[in-house]
Amino acid sequence: MSELRFLTPAGSSELQVNRSSPCSLEEAPAAASKPRHSLGVLHASYSVSHCAGPWWDIASRRHKWTRQILKDVSLYVESGQIMCILGSSGSGKTTLLDAMSGRLRRTGTLLGDVFVNGRALRREQFQDCFSYVLQSDTLLSSLTVRETLCYTALLAVRGGSQGFFQKKVEAVMAELSLSHVADRLIGNYSFGGISHGERRRVSIAAQLLQDPKVMLFDEPTTGLDCMTANQIVVLIAELARRDRIVIVTIHQPRSELFQLFDKIAILSCGELVFCGTPVEMLDFFSGCSYPCPEHSNPFDFYMDLTSVDTQNKEREIETYKRVQMIESAYKESTMYRKTLEDIERTKHLKTLPVIPFKTKDSPGALSKLCVLLSCVVTGCSETCLPCPVPVLRAVSDQESEDGLYQKWQMLLAYVLHVLPFSVIATMIFCSVCYW
Repeated sequence: MSELRFLTPAGSSELQVNRSSPCSLEEAPAAASKPRHSLGVLHASYSVSHCAGPWWDIASRRHKWTRQILKDVSLYVESGQIMCILGSSGSGKTTLLDAMSGRLRRTGTLLGDVFVNGRALRREQFQDCFSYVLQSDTLLSSLTVRETLCYTALLAVRGGSQGFFQKKVEAVMAELSLSHVADRLIGNYSFGGISHGERRRVSIAAQLLQDPKVMLFDEPTTGLDCMTANQIVVLIAELARRDRIVIVTIHQPRSELFQLFDKIAILSCGELVFCGTPVEMLDFFSGCSYPCPEHSNPFDFYMDLTSVDTQNKEREIETYKRVQMIESAYKESTMYRKTLEDIERTKHLKTLPVIPFKTKDSPGALSKLCVLLSCVVTGCSETCLPCPVPVLRAVSDQESEDGLYQKWQMLLAYVLHVLPFSVIATMIFCSVCYW
């Protein structure tokens, strides 16, 4: 098979991606001839309210304080593009991704709409439309890479022979350069396994098995060294080139990645202070009298420029006024007006394709229960003990949010798994006491 090597910045190793695998998605030329998918977020705002005092203090609980986490955020991105969302800690990056994917808790108040191909998504459609890769990799440490992906494929796709699932898994592993670690354990901090970068690629591969068209990544470079983080970002950019919409939040990207993103958005205190192409970013801030110094990382410079310094009150007021000035300039720019126009335009077009849902032909409840039982039994084979409940709960929380199964199915599989251990242990204890 022919392989394509990424063009990575100097100093980083090359990451190979197999483009001719039989189960990989459309090539760029094929995708270009099809109508482009679009994702729009229109005037998204999110706030949460909390009681001021402890639950036993009735008087103080009557008073509530409200925190505005997102304020009037509007974005637009099309398939084949990758958008990078920048912002300091607490700026609302993860909350924005949660709002876009429908994973926000119902304790807060969410306003605004999310449009896919010009159609506003209903609450029950978010799960079937978005693939969401979280910061932390929730994987069973005692399974191999191949076993992890095989179980995911069995939970996501109905029917098919064993050869079909094996072919699909092998194609995805080849796509993400995981074939050389296919039979190695995932591992954890207690015992060895694959590296953090490889573990992150396994999480991405698990999402690709559901054939998503919209992918969200929440700080995928967290905890990785510079070279591995660069490889992951280049890999994600390549996924976007294959007719996908990709949105990624990154805390501190390298300067070499500046031209890799099609669009860059900057959040500060929950407000969108900029969204546009890298060239537009340089021109916009230069027009605001903040040109990027030569030999400086544009990401670092503009992140510092749009962050609020809370070290002291005077500095906080000064930096907040600067952020408000930049945000006002952006709201009056042609880039912001074009974003709103693009969202409105797609709402009235009739030539766009339907909403690109993930693979919806999933197995029945009984089939999923059997797969989960097999997964749990295999997962405890390394230690010969039942799988720890916290680990299974974290895995079931993530995979149930992905729509692979419901939480009660994992709970029932675990009960069926530990039941023989409980019965045998009780019989041995009772027999000793009896005799």
